[in-house]
Amino acid sequence: MFKILTSTVNNIAVDWFGGEPLISFQTLQNLNNELITIAKKNNTEYTYSITTNGYLLNDVAINYFKSTPLSLITITLDGPPDIHNKSRPLKNDGDTFWTILDNIQLAVANGLKISIRVNMTSLNIHRIPELYNILEKGGLKNKVEINLQSVFSSPMNPCEKYCLSNPRFAHYSIKNYKYAAKKGWIIFPPENELRVLGFCTGEYPNHFITDLNSNLYRCGQMINSDSLGKIDENGNIFLEKEKNDLWIKKNPLNFSECKNCSVLPLCMGGCNMKRSIKNADYCLSWKYNIKGLLELLLLNEKNIYLKENF
Repeated sequence: MFKILTSTVNNIAVDWFGGEPLISFQTLQNLNNELITIAKKNNTEYTYSITTNGYLLNDVAINYFKSTPLSLITITLDGPPDIHNKSRPLKNDGDTFWTILDNIQLAVANGLKISIRVNMTSLNIHRIPELYNILEKGGLKNKVEINLQSVFSSPMNPCEKYCLSNPRFAHYSIKNYKYAAKKGWIIFPPENELRVLGFCTGEYPNHFITDLNSNLYRCGQMINSDSLGKIDENGNIFLEKEKNDLWIKKNPLNFSECKNCSVLPLCMGGCNMKRSIKNADYCLSWKYNIKGLLELLLLNEKNIYLKENF
């Protein structure tokens, strides 16, 4: 399939994720090298990213990533050590936080771009400032991106007990971002580089997620539950048109509840994945705290100005 793709497009981006991709680092390396070679033969630009827990991000992996067209490493820290170690322990219940932090510092020192994802639930919403303080003390302030994310209860990840509603997530995410912004953290890119707030890669016609059986999905939350196509043994892609069109041809103006909404078109009609789940709130969370978002954007612009001019 990759040979076919590289002969028809100018650039390809791949994200390696899991499970945990670094557990089988040699396999990842072999596959990635093969993709690099095929792309080069066909004069196709190839970049890749990796989503990892960061525990095995050692010297060997970092040296490999430095020598290849890596764009981003996404690593999850779910709060300060005691919180993170409860949600992401080793198999023997050992701690992982400080090892991951050491690995992040090493990766940054080697010039790699790191995005830290924080999955916010009712268990950690009051502890996020502590994580910012630890990262700042570790020399990572404005050297890594911090991405606060809501955890949504879905067939893949049922978590009704701890998941936050959209209004609650909007309140606490912006509150925690503001805490950091007031300490000089840059939360977003400059306003002229901000993507539309309803951006979702799943709506890009040429974006797919595949599992080990070559089934295709638009959203990682839907893996194993609702595939919309498949890659055959010859590398050909077959899609269920009706399912696929729900993503790539979504028109917010076709939704009666969206037509009169004051935040359209910024939200682009909300989350497609959530629309597929009965009674789910598919609106984007910041809709419930627009005033706080605007205040945060202003703080962010001031921080960018200060960093660039002083």
